[in-house]
Amino acid sequence: SQDITAAEVLCYKLMNYIDTHIYSLKTLKELEDFTGYSYGYLSSLFKKTTGNSLNVYYREKRLEAARILITENRFKSIEISEMLGYSSVYAFSKAFTNRFLVSPREYRRNCLNSKDEE
Repeated sequence: SQDITAAEVLCYKLMNYIDTHIYSLKTLKELEDFTGYSYGYLSSLFKKTTGNSLNVYYREKRLEAARILITENRFKSIEISEMLGYSSVYAFSKAFTNRFLVSPREYRRNCLNSKDEE
């Protein structure tokens, strides 16, 4: 059996909380209420334990949720940006484009075109 450290358990709890609250989590400071630890401590522990920052993990999860929502083609980009707590549709579009190298509109168009070909 593998020994899992208390730090790893806490990091898994943080990841699970972010994953399951991706639409309601507005700031990572909310993790303080969930854990009882300061954000600075959580951020430092997460980075030390996983090699990634909490901010990067959260950003990646939001963008992955956005990618899935775009693929489903049920919501407009402005709705997705609001659902995921972006400050504006422009901030969302910029973050999405930086991550996936295409705009949300282009990504949606590519998804629709590939479904038409099936």
